[in-house]
Amino acid sequence: AEEAANEAAGEAEAEASRDARKMQLEFFYNIIAGADPLVVFLVSLLPTIWVNHTSQGKSLSSLLSNSKAAIGTLGAFYSFALVFRTNICYARWWEGRSLWGTMLVNSIRIAQQGRLWIHDKELRDRLSCLAITFAYACKARLRGHSLKEDDGPGLVERGVLTNTELRAIDIQNT
Repeated sequence: AEEAANEAAGEAEAEASRDARKMQLEFFYNIIAGADPLVVFLVSLLPTIWVNHTSQGKSLSSLLSNSKAAIGTLGAFYSFALVFRTNICYARWWEGRSLWGTMLVNSIRIAQQGRLWIHDKELRDRLSCLAITFAYACKARLRGHSLKEDDGPGLVERGVLTNTELRAIDIQNT
């Protein structure tokens, strides 16, 4: 039994080590992916060109004016950097969209579970209204508004919220 416990502890330690290594790699990847590749490229390329060219007694402007290949290479790299940044932006947008969809699905599930398990009709309806309000409040908060300025009056008109609840939410938002 003691050997099994020692073996389990060793496996847990190895798994923790793998997890730590994975987190470290993700950290470095996020640092590199977060940097603008064009800036990294130029910061590393320009000093190299400067040192090589000035050691031969030539000026930096003569290098750029006589080199169509260098301009083409920089243009190609700039295009790559632009596509890379666009892909990062799209990935962030998609992640936000996925999380928003998950939140809405969970709000609907809460309302459905309330309808299934809560026998008091008034309490069931109130839970459903608050689940709806939560989604609207999150939308307003993400846009930098308060619920009172955004969709709150419409929710009051439809009977989802009362004016007192809307004021209470607005006070908590500030």
